[in-house]
Amino acid sequence: MSVTTLSFFLGITSVILLLIGYTYSISFLIKYITVKKILVPIVALVAFCCGSFYLGPSISFIRLLLGYDNLASGTYYIISYVWMPIGTLGIVLMGLIVFAPNLKKPALIFYGILGIVFWIFMFGFTENQHTSEPVGPGELIDVSHANVSLVLVGICLLSILVIDGFGFFLLAYRLKKKNMGKRDTRKSFMVGLGWSLFVISGLVDTMVIPSTVWFILINRGIMMFAFNIIYIGFWSKPAKLE
Repeated sequence: MSVTTLSFFLGITSVILLLIGYTYSISFLIKYITVKKILVPIVALVAFCCGSFYLGPSISFIRLLLGYDNLASGTYYIISYVWMPIGTLGIVLMGLIVFAPNLKKPALIFYGILGIVFWIFMFGFTENQHTSEPVGPGELIDVSHANVSLVLVGICLLSILVIDGFGFFLLAYRLKKKNMGKRDTRKSFMVGLGWSLFVISGLVDTMVIPSTVWFILINRGIMMFAFNIIYIGFWSKPAKLE
C-alpha cells in the first residue's frame, strides 16, 4: 500500500525517535555494568519509555508499508502510552536525585498513585480515554488523549516542566552564581532546555494536527534534539550543590 507524504514523514520520524530512545536505553544499561549508580538504570528506563511513546505510530507505519491496515485505535493508545506513569516517575526522579533527594519518597507515592489511576482508566475504560479521526487509504492513524487520560497526562507534563525543566535551569543559575564550573553549569542548562523542549514538542504533537511536512520535520526535529541533549547531559554524573 502506498503511504501519503504526510504519513510517511510522521511514520519515519516516529521510528527514528523510537530507535533513539531504545539506543540510549541500551547504552545506559551497558554503562551500569561498570558504573553502579542508581541514576544510570533510571535514565535507561526513562529512555526506553520515551522511545516507546512512539511505538504505536511506528508499528502502524510499518504495517502500512507492508500493505496492512493501521493498528486499532485502542491498541495504538495502549502500547504508546502505557509507559506514561513509569516514564513520568523516572523523569521526576532524575531531577530529584540531583537537587532534592529528600523528596524522592513523596514523589514515589504521589506518582505511583497517579499511575495506578491512569492504568485503571486506560484498561478499564479504553474507548473513553482516547480519540482518533477517520483516515483514508495510506494515511497513518493519529490517536489523542481524552477525558481522565488527558487530565493525567497534563499533570505529568506539567510536573516534568516544573521539576526537570525549571529545576535544572535553577540549578544552572545557582552553579553559575557559586562559580562551580562552566561545564557543569552548561550541562545543567542543556538538560533543563531538553526537558522543556520535550514538554513543548510533546504538547504540540498531541494537540495540533500536522498539516505540512515542514511542521512535522520541525516539531519532531525539536524532540530529537531534546532527546539527545538530555541523555548526553546525564551520561556523566550531573553536578550537585553541596
